[in-house]
Amino acid sequence: MRDERRRPAAHLRSRAEAIVRARDAPSPMHRSRRSRYAPLALATLEWVAWFNHHRLLEPIGYIPPAEAEANYYRQLASQPAAVAV
Repeated sequence: MRDERRRPAAHLRSRAEAIVRARDAPSPMHRSRRSRYAPLALATLEWVAWFNHHRLLEPIGYIPPAEAEANYYRQLASQPAAVAV
């Protein structure tokens, strides 16, 4: 009786492994989809780089956000650590 209970689980496990292998296998459709969206991904990354490193923000003194963040952490590191009581 114990073997009868194990068989379905083993069968389901092997089916699940087959599905995972099939999903992870590269197919021509996936390659074409990647190549189709590659320019969009590159354009998005370029925009994010501009947004963080080249855009000047008025509220923080007309400096890029990445520079403001670096200044903040540099100032934080130069302050003495507070001792908890």
